Amino acid sequence: MQHFTAALTRSTPVRTELLSTALHTLIHRHGEAFYDAAAALGGPRGARLVPKLEAQLHEATAVTRSAERLAGELLALLSLEGVDDLDGEDAGFFAQIDPASDLVHEICRLTDLLQEALASIEGFRSQM
Repeated sequence: MQHFTAALTRSTPVRTELLSTALHTLIHRHGEAFYDAAAALGGPRGARLVPKLEAQLHEATAVTRSAERLAGELLALLSLEGVDDLDGEDAGFFAQIDPASDLVHEICRLTDLLQEALASIEGFRSQM
């Protein structure tokens, strides 16, 4: 697997107000795991999603529509939405993953965490 190379890393100082949403916290804490999972399931396209999302979140204390869209794309990738298209790239990347690997469990865990974070954003917006 490639290593996570986003603009923000664990050694980068992070303003605490940026960790104000569940999505900010989740990506900050598990960015490398999301990167590895996205790269395994989506190849170069998947590998670009996490650094883009992290950059969007670093720019604002609230989750922007653009960041929410990127998080939705990441969730779709982790949820295997594109693997049923046998002619698509996602099916090919998915087929290369060993079903017995720890990565499968990690993808499921990250999917659940991301769904929860996005649900908290939707819940907050519906209360406004």
